[in-house]
Order: sequence, then structure tokens, then C-alpha cells
Amino acid sequence: MCGNRSHEDLVNATKSGADLLGIIFADAWRKIAVEDAKMILDKFRNSIEIPPQIVGVFVNQPIDEVNKTALDLDLDMVQLHGEEDQVYWDKIKKPLIIAKRVQLNANNDQIDQLLIPVLEYTEKMDYICLIEPYSKKHLGGGGVSLDLNTAEKISGKFPVLMAGGLNPNNVSDVIKSVKPWGVDVSSGVESNNIKDPEKVARFIYEARKASTSITR
Repeated sequence: MCGNRSHEDLVNATKSGADLLGIIFADAWRKIAVEDAKMILDKFRNSIEIPPQIVGVFVNQPIDEVNKTALDLDLDMVQLHGEEDQVYWDKIKKPLIIAKRVQLNANNDQIDQLLIPVLEYTEKMDYICLIEPYSKKHLGGGGVSLDLNTAEKISGKFPVLMAGGLNPNNVSDVIKSVKPWGVDVSSGVESNNIKDPEKVARFIYEARKASTSITR
């Protein structure tokens, strides 16, 4: 559950059963100042006995800045959405989610060239690879859906966290078709750019229900 901006967002997602809670520190409209995030997280951790893991989202930011934010806020994971390479990955002091943007209708060679270096690294380090659709307008999915044929090609070969265009109405069908390792959502559970507790709860319910019905 990504793009959380308030204590209420974190609590609602937790009560609905989210496994990972994302907070954005990159240059985006959902960005939260580190000082504000600290206040929100302190309040959240004091109100939840066993909170889900907290993920900080960054894009092409200085390594020292990422590590300082991650350590100061005691983040559980760092999610990278830019053009960071292995030299960069190796210097981050928290476990990683490494996002890769996949072109529509990418062929097998393109998929392998893009993802094999990441998957080899994440498998070795016990990290996570996230796939999302390529968009000229957004570094994230921006509500754009990943082509399901492409997603199925990838998920059939690699364990991935899937993002892009997911919402409570389609997540069940997508999970049954693609069988990803997990799913990531932000705008798909919002109303008027604010996390909608009913959409959040329904999304997680539909995702968990679908995951129990598939065979891998």
C-alpha cells in the first residue's frame, strides 16, 4: 500500500491487512517531508503493537540522503524507482525493492535484458523486484496498467511485485491471470487524491481472496 501521507492512512491500511506500507520521499505530489514522516511514524508505531514494514520510496537521490532518511526514520526497506545501478544498490543500508519500468508489449529478449540483472541481484540478496508500466509522464505507474501478456511473461519466469493500474475492481482478475509474488497500489485506492479506507479494505480483501485460489 504505497503513497501513504497520514497517520490515518497507515492505520487504515494496517487494519485492512497490508503487508508493506510505502511513504514517498521522491519529488512527487505524494512526497512527505522527512520531519512530517517522523511525526506520523512515531505516532503510528506507538499506536500499533506489531506494525507492518515501512518502505521509503526514492528516485535517483543521493545515496547519503537515502541512507540518512532510512536510518533516521528506522525504515524497514528502501524502494528505488530511478536509474540506480548495482554500485548504488550496494551502498544502501536497508533491504531493497528495486522497481523497473517495462515497455508495453516488451518481447522476451527485452524483458530478459531489463530484468535478469535485477532478479539475479534481488535473489542473491533476498530483496524484491517490482515491475510497473513505462510511462513518459510518470516515474511511477501513474495509474497506467501494465500489459497483462507482458506481465504474465515476466511473472512466469521471475517472482515480482506488480504495480500499475490496479484497483479493487481488477486486482482479483489480474492476480489470477498473472500470479505475481505480490501487488502494489496507490492511486487505485484513492478518492479525490486521498486514500479511501473502503477502497483500501476492498483491494486487500480481493487480493488475498484471489491469491488463495491460484496454483503456481
